[in-house]
Amino acid sequence: MQPKNPEEKKPTTEIPQSEVVSSQPLQEGGTDNTKPIETIQRKIDDRKQIVKVREHLGIESEDTKIKSFIGELPNKEGFIDFSKLQRVGDGGTHDVFIYPQNPTFVIKLNRGALEKARSIGQTELPPEVRTRADEYVEGENSKNEQLYKHFGQEHCLREKVMVQKICVEQEGLSQNIESVVSIQEASDIFKDPNRKDFSAGYTEQDPSVEENKEVYDKMNRALLGGGEFDEKDFLKFNEKAKPIFELVDKDREFADCVREFLLRFKEYFEVTGKFIDLAGQENVLFLQ
Repeated sequence: MQPKNPEEKKPTTEIPQSEVVSSQPLQEGGTDNTKPIETIQRKIDDRKQIVKVREHLGIESEDTKIKSFIGELPNKEGFIDFSKLQRVGDGGTHDVFIYPQNPTFVIKLNRGALEKARSIGQTELPPEVRTRADEYVEGENSKNEQLYKHFGQEHCLREKVMVQKICVEQEGLSQNIESVVSIQEASDIFKDPNRKDFSAGYTEQDPSVEENKEVYDKMNRALLGGGEFDEKDFLKFNEKAKPIFELVDKDREFADCVREFLLRFKEYFEVTGKFIDLAGQENVLFLQ
């Protein structure tokens, strides 16, 4: 969740996906811990009402800004010209580009969809392929809307998935095709030295599993309902989450921020039956 004013120092989280509670008490013994949870829940409900009011008043939505941005992109005969865009990175499934003249959004190309479109080699997808592409787009946008609804649009990087006409180069030859493209808000939070990454990765791929096999087995039994594990066990396989745990224990305001995120996460899971992607690096960030 990123502060609207860059000068604000309030801790916050940035989303785009189980609940871990610090083993040390945040409050002195005997204090009613339900009160801060109730307060945070009221704050979440209030923010949802604000979103509804903004929609009712017709305040410009992020989707409108994305459409405007697409209209600015360089094109060649109606096809977005990727030779004029700057490639800035890649993720597990996407290549990422920016338009240097307007870096407020990033453009993401789904590599799998791109290869499929290239193999077809047509300026328009065949009807059966276009139907599958439209279904994929609808599913991705629906998942994103659920994220915005439960975590708050102000805490997410708005993203819109669509089928677009694009011009791409391969081995020096340009090709006009249709493919799946994602437009997502850019953010400086990824450059902030105070950001805290809440991602967990895949424990099974952690080389320390062999060294801590007893703890690993204990955690698996607990998750299957046969026991329990504590913070120290969890952090053996999630070292990069340690700064968050340490800050929660000494910073009440930051602890409230994490608690709010977990409450939103719980609600999201109960309604959708889905997890957010905690395996992806920096998919969930807290900003102190």
